[in-house]
Amino acid sequence: MNFTNLYSLRVLLFACLLASACADRQHRNPLDPLGDFSDNSVTALAVLAGDDEVVLRWDYTHFTDIAGYQIYRSVGSGDFVEQLVEPLGKEAKEFVDLDVENGITYAYRLALLVENEGERFVDFIQRATPGPETAWVADQVSGVVWKLSPDGRAAQLSVGRFPDMQGVALDRQSGELWVSDRFLQGLQIVDPMGDLRQVEVDIDELGVLSFDIENRIGWLGDNQRQEVNYFALENGVDTLALTTIDAHFEAVSLLAAAERQCWIADEVTGRALLYSIENKQLVEFTGLDGIGGLAAGLDGQGWILVEEGATLIRLDRAGGLLRLQLPAAGGRALAVDRVTGNCWVAGASDIIAYSPQGNAVIQWSGLDGGRAIAIDEVQRRVWVGAGGALWKFTMEGQQLVRLGGFVNLFGVEINPGI
Repeated sequence: MNFTNLYSLRVLLFACLLASACADRQHRNPLDPLGDFSDNSVTALAVLAGDDEVVLRWDYTHFTDIAGYQIYRSVGSGDFVEQLVEPLGKEAKEFVDLDVENGITYAYRLALLVENEGERFVDFIQRATPGPETAWVADQVSGVVWKLSPDGRAAQLSVGRFPDMQGVALDRQSGELWVSDRFLQGLQIVDPMGDLRQVEVDIDELGVLSFDIENRIGWLGDNQRQEVNYFALENGVDTLALTTIDAHFEAVSLLAAAERQCWIADEVTGRALLYSIENKQLVEFTGLDGIGGLAAGLDGQGWILVEEGATLIRLDRAGGLLRLQLPAAGGRALAVDRVTGNCWVAGASDIIAYSPQGNAVIQWSGLDGGRAIAIDEVQRRVWVGAGGALWKFTMEGQQLVRLGGFVNLFGVEINPGI
């Protein structure tokens, strides 16, 4: 794996930062050596990938000697020989490049047309890879959820603060992110544009959350009553009707929904069970100490981390289990590839994928502090939250992006955009 090409978190409010950095030199040339544009903490050109488009934004209108702008583009790492448009006027702040193809990386550079000096290049080169997918990440420490661009290089928007998030789940059909927070009275729903609304539920202290998207069923924990409920996943409703399952728990710690059923883990009693809406409780496992991760596999399988991440167990709906010893650093989060059935484990220093039969088929080393993982089964990408950053890889382990600036990535949710 290649971890050398690192990308910084692109702050959405770059224009405000730029203006504040230069407020005391309104009449200076923006490329004056005394200026602040050589400081990489200020992004002079922000580039945001979208679906079949790339949006470029900048703001130099507070300078008096700018006559216009010229945008240059190259494909990949090629030379900047292509002018996208005729020169833009001095009031321009944005350009949308629609002449792009999803999955192709483009590099952009901005040139300022300065009075009496001609064309002067801004030093910053920005890259973007448009695509249909989007990623949502939740940072539990900051209490903020972020929607990222398809390539993961920049944040499109942020919403918060949530005081104590217990779960996040993405409705791929509507594009909405649902958030459960134990200090808030209803489920919080963030739409694709960043607008926030609340859906009332009859639970005083909301717990963990998981979605069965194909069957439009949501599963929700109740931290006060220590119950698990399910509901019809509907759009636009103000109140959810909950059905409480006929099983009791000491602490509902994890949920993993799939195919009209849900795996449920109770960390206090060391218990995991599979519950079906039609057939009620299907199977139960006990003696699972130190539960730390849970995922639903294919064909009724479940995967669970136990013994503080030292062991991965495959659970079968027929009652069988397979124990797999993990590397010394252990595992912290799980995700299942819905195409192959492989279970991916993010650990303190390794990423490992196990086949449905329990064979280690992939292992990457050198990525420290893994705490969250998600699989894009359509675009064939792996997203990992580790070490205060979000990483995006191909299934073969090629690093595509590293986006830093987070504290504790509590959840990663991917919409492939199919």
